[in-house]
Amino acid sequence: MDFWADPFDQKRQARKIKVFARFRPMNLMEQELSESQFGGKSCIFPTVDTVVIKPENHIFTMDLVLRPESS
Repeated sequence: MDFWADPFDQKRQARKIKVFARFRPMNLMEQELSESQFGGKSCIFPTVDTVVIKPENHIFTMDLVLRPESS
């Protein structure tokens, strides 16, 4: 790959990087901590491509966010 290649070259544009995030289901210990209100929900999924990380409300947008209940 040519380091100095034109970044606007059509061939290079076809090689876009896609970003996915997969969130696993909580394990038993995490569920117990959440139920005792020690942990709580740390992630909210408003859309299929967005995740909000609590408590700071950091918003991340990606190509696809796979929720814990995804298979």
